[in-house]
Amino acid sequence: ITISDPHTAQLISHGHMCKVFFEQSRLDDALASVNIALSLEPNCPGNLFNRGFILKTLGRYNEALTDFEAAIEIDPNYLRAIYNRGRVLGYLK
Repeated sequence: ITISDPHTAQLISHGHMCKVFFEQSRLDDALASVNIALSLEPNCPGNLFNRGFILKTLGRYNEALTDFEAAIEIDPNYLRAIYNRGRVLGYLK
């Protein structure tokens, strides 16, 4: 696959690197990558979810909740975000 649009190529690259870093337990690097992806496309529910999941893993529950809620606002049927929002709300009680 060839991607000629540099913006799209960067977005895909940073989204992929986020997942690779997360799988390697390099959470700070994963967070940095997803933040770059979100700077390129701030309303991407998948990247908002990914950042929320990383933040949840880091124990930063209030920030994670904000991202899960933002993802759900964009895509009200985003089941993974809805489920993880519920998990985070449980941690905050």
